[in-house]
Amino acid sequence: MLPILLASVTPPFVLRADPGGKVADLGTDVELMECGGPLLGVEAGSQYGEQALSLGLGDVLAMTTDGLTEAHETGRTELVSAPLRPFFGYDGLVRAVREELARHPSSLGDAGVAVAQRARAFAGRRINDDVCLLLARCIERVERVERSD
Repeated sequence: MLPILLASVTPPFVLRADPGGKVADLGTDVELMECGGPLLGVEAGSQYGEQALSLGLGDVLAMTTDGLTEAHETGRTELVSAPLRPFFGYDGLVRAVREELARHPSSLGDAGVAVAQRARAFAGRRINDDVCLLLARCIERVERVERSD
């Protein structure tokens, strides 16, 4: 089990692999991490919930900054002010990660670059925020063993 705690960030998600752990056959199951709290260090006494995460063979954990999800669409909406333009969004991010993992099953790096390129294309090649995407795949199931000395 991996403890997850969030402080005012875009919630990570897990794409669950099929029961055989085959990367190319990532299932449609998406698990959203829902724990969290306000920005770290802003409010004294803030409470943060913790969520336990278990990864199965082939599952992929995706963590990102809001630069990807908040990328604004350009093109037909150029005359609309930025806050009213459609966003790449969380659904767009999940869809892009799933599709790029299918296109690049053996390289999380290539899949991640392709996801970022899709968000940039959606935003007319310009994203006005930081962009960070971490993709991590469970390649071996390891049970945690407590030591007693």
